[in-house]
Amino acid sequence: MTTHAFGLERIGLLCVRAPYIALIVLTAITGLAVYGFFQVDYDDDLRNLLRSERETPKQYDEFLKRFPALENQTFVLIEGDTLVDKATLEGIRNLHLDLQFVDGVTHVLSMFSARHRPDRDGNFRPVFPEVLPDGDDLVRLVDEARSHPLLAEKMLSKDTTATLIVVGMEASLRDYPQYVEFFAEVESVIGDVLDGLPVRATVTGEPALRFEILEIIRSDMRVLNLSGGLIAILVCALFFRRPILIFLASFAPLVGVVWTLGGFGLTGVKITAMSNILPTLVLVIGFSDSLHMVFSIRRLMREGLSPREAAERSVREVGPACAMTTVTTMIALGALGLSESAVIQQFGLGGVFAVLTAFVAVVAFVPALAVILLPYLKERPAGAPRSLANRMAVSGSTWIWSRVERRPALVVVCGLALLAPTGVAYFKLESAYDYREYLSPLSEANQAVDRINEKLGGADITFVMIERTNDASKVHSSEVIAAAHKAMVEQPDMYNVSSIASLRDWLGQPADPDSDDNADILDELPEYYADRLASPDRDAWLVAGYVPAAPTPVTRAIFERLERDLVPLREAYPDYSLKQTGVIVMSAYESGYMIDGLKQNMSLAIFVIMCVIGITSRSFVLAVLSIVPNLLSLTIVAAALFALGFGFQFTSVVALTVAFGIAVDNTVHFLHRYQLQRRDMAPREALAETMVKVGPVLIAATAVLMLGIGVTQLSVLPMVELFGRLCIVILFAALFATLMLLPALILSASARMRGL
Repeated sequence: MTTHAFGLERIGLLCVRAPYIALIVLTAITGLAVYGFFQVDYDDDLRNLLRSERETPKQYDEFLKRFPALENQTFVLIEGDTLVDKATLEGIRNLHLDLQFVDGVTHVLSMFSARHRPDRDGNFRPVFPEVLPDGDDLVRLVDEARSHPLLAEKMLSKDTTATLIVVGMEASLRDYPQYVEFFAEVESVIGDVLDGLPVRATVTGEPALRFEILEIIRSDMRVLNLSGGLIAILVCALFFRRPILIFLASFAPLVGVVWTLGGFGLTGVKITAMSNILPTLVLVIGFSDSLHMVFSIRRLMREGLSPREAAERSVREVGPACAMTTVTTMIALGALGLSESAVIQQFGLGGVFAVLTAFVAVVAFVPALAVILLPYLKERPAGAPRSLANRMAVSGSTWIWSRVERRPALVVVCGLALLAPTGVAYFKLESAYDYREYLSPLSEANQAVDRINEKLGGADITFVMIERTNDASKVHSSEVIAAAHKAMVEQPDMYNVSSIASLRDWLGQPADPDSDDNADILDELPEYYADRLASPDRDAWLVAGYVPAAPTPVTRAIFERLERDLVPLREAYPDYSLKQTGVIVMSAYESGYMIDGLKQNMSLAIFVIMCVIGITSRSFVLAVLSIVPNLLSLTIVAAALFALGFGFQFTSVVALTVAFGIAVDNTVHFLHRYQLQRRDMAPREALAETMVKVGPVLIAATAVLMLGIGVTQLSVLPMVELFGRLCIVILFAALFATLMLLPALILSASARMRGL
C-alpha cells in the first residue's frame, strides 16, 4: 500500500532514532500499567448482557424495584432416594434453621415454612410440629406441605427425592470477597448439619452461578494468559531459535497485555465473562505484528543492512501494514461497540483500546530493542540451515503458489462455487441464546439446574406484574389477579403457578366483589411470604410461574402464547397494566434483538473495512477482489454452524466479527507487499515475490494466532471454548483464502485489466 496508514507507524521511527529515551518512557508507562493491573475488578452479572433502552429491560428493572426480595435468592437442592424419612427430615429442618443465622441471609424458605390455615385466633401454625410423627402421619404432613399454595411442588418433588431450600441474601452481597465468605459459610453449615445423612446438597441459583462465573473468570485470566504467552514464545523459538530474536519477538506482546489490563484497572473497567478473552487476543495479535517486524528486520540484516537501518526500513515497509491491520481490527471491534448490550459494548470498546495498545507496544518496543540488542547478535555461518518451522513455512507457501500459478481460473471458480452455498447458509442462521452457555457444563450448580427442571417443574421463573393505573377504577385487584392466574395456569409449559388467588383458594376466602381486601390478607402473612405476592407498598401484585430452562426460541414461544392470552385481559381491565417480566423473559426477547443488531453491525464493519482497504491501497479493484476471500472464510464458519444445527449466539457473532477483523490482516499484509513489488515487476512476478516474502510470515503468524487462541479450549466456560473454536476455523480458512484465492483473483483480473 502506498499510504502510511494514517501515520501510526511513525511511532516506531521515533523509537529507532532515540531508542534509549524511548525505552525510558515506555518503562514508565509499563510501571503505571503494572499498578493498574493490581486494581482490576470483575463483573459477574450476566443480566447486563441484556440491558438496553427498550421496554422489556425497563420493565424488569421496575420489577426489581417493586419486589427487591426476589432479586438475590440462592437455592440449596437436597436429593436422596427418599426424603420422607424422619431422621432425614429432621436434618433438613435443622439446616433450614441454621441457614437463617448465616451472615447476610434475610430469610429462608423450605417445605418447613408451610403453615396450616389460620386458627380462630388468626395464628398460622407450622405444618410440621416440633416433634415429627412416624409412618403415615409423616407422609400426610409431607403431602400437606407439598400442596401449600405458596410452596406447591416447587419445594418437594412428586417422587419425594428432591427438595429445595430458598435462601434470601442481602442485596449488598455483590463483591467477590463477600461471595467467598458467604458461600463458604453456607457450605460449612450444610456439611455440618447433613453429615451422615443419605442425601446430597448442591448450592445453585443465580447468586451461586454468578459466584462460580467470577471464580472461572479469575482462573481463566491466569490460565489463558500464561498458556497463551508460553505457546506464542514456543512458536517464536521454533522459528528463530536465537534467544535475542525470541526475546525481541515476545517481549512487546507481553507488555501489551500488561498495558491493556493496567488500562482497565486504572479506568475502572471491570472484566466480564466475555472481556476476559481480550488479553489473550491482544497477546496473539501482538505476536502476529511482532513476527512480521522481526522477520523483516532479519531479512534486511541478511541483505547487509545494520540493525538501525534494518529496523527503520522495516518500520517504513511493514509498519504501515501492521498499522492498517490494527485499524481494520479496531473497526471490527468498534462495530461491537454499537451494540445495545452494555457488556458487548464494553467488549468492543475495550477491544479497540486493547488492539491499539498491542500495536503501540510492538511498533515502539521492537524497533527500539532491535537497535540496542541486535548488534550483539552473532550471525550464523553463510549457508547455515534455517529452522524446521521456517523451512516448512517456506515450503508450504511455495507449494501453494505453484498450484495457483498453474491454474488460477480453476481456483477462482472453486472459490466462487464455495462462496454461494456457504453464503446462503449464513443468511439462514437464526438467533439463539441460552444463558447456560456462560456456565460450565461440569459445574455441580449448573447440573443442578437440569435436575430442578426434571423434578421440580422448572428452574426459571416468570412473572406477570399487575399494577393499578387508575385509582378510581371500580374493578378490584382480586378479579384481575384471578384472571391473570387462570391465563398462566392454562399455559401448557408453565408450572407451579402461584399468586394471591391461589392463597385465597387455600384459605377458602373467595374474592369479595364489593371490596378489595388483598392487603388485609397479606398483612396476616409473614413478611417474606407477603413480599413474594405483592410489593411492600401493596400497589403491585405478582402471578408467578415456572418454565424449564431452555434456549430462547423455546421460551420465547411460551411467552408469546401467554402474551396473546393477556391481550384480552388488558382490554377487559383497562385500569390495570399486566406486564410479563423476569430475567428469563428479558432473555427471550432481548437476545434476539441484540443478536440481530450484532449481525447488522458486523455487516457494517465488513463494508467499512473493505472501503478502508480500498482507500489505503488506492485501488478499488484490489479492494473488491479482497472481499471474496475474506467473505469466504466468514461464510465457511457460518455454514459449519448451520450444518451442526447451531444458531447465531452472542458468542458466535462476536467471534465471527473479531475473527474477521483479524483474518483481514492477512489480506492487508499481502496487498501491501504486492504493491511494493508491483512497482518494479509485472503482476505474475510481483505475486511470486510476495509469496516468497510474505507467505511464510503469514503462515507463521496464523500459527501463532491459532495456537494462542487455542488456549481458550482450556477454559471451562462453553462460550469461551466456542469463541476460540470459531476463531481458529476462520483464521485457518482465511490463511488459505488469502494465499490461494486472492493471488488467483489478481492473476485472473490482471490478464484483463492493465495497471493491476
